[in-house]
Amino acid sequence: MNKFDQIKKIINESNLANEDKINLYLILTSLPSDFKEETFDFIIEKPKVIYQVAENYKKKKEIIRKQDKQAWQELLKEEEKMLESMATDE
Repeated sequence: MNKFDQIKKIINESNLANEDKINLYLILTSLPSDFKEETFDFIIEKPKVIYQVAENYKKKKEIIRKQDKQAWQELLKEEEKMLESMATDE
């Protein structure tokens, strides 16, 4: 099974809403090629991260819709903490 098939399996077997699954597919397939393989490897290693990515994406969409600059800055800080946590989480 290739990496994208593994990612599809992880997403399909998750209990994310269908809309979230579709959004994840769109996000992951639109990544630049040089970043895609690294991201796929990370998700295969830590599949639960898809829930954080899906939630983060929804928050970004809402903040952009509202054009809330303060909420955007707060989300970026949250995202930074999340990434640090992911990097150190074994």
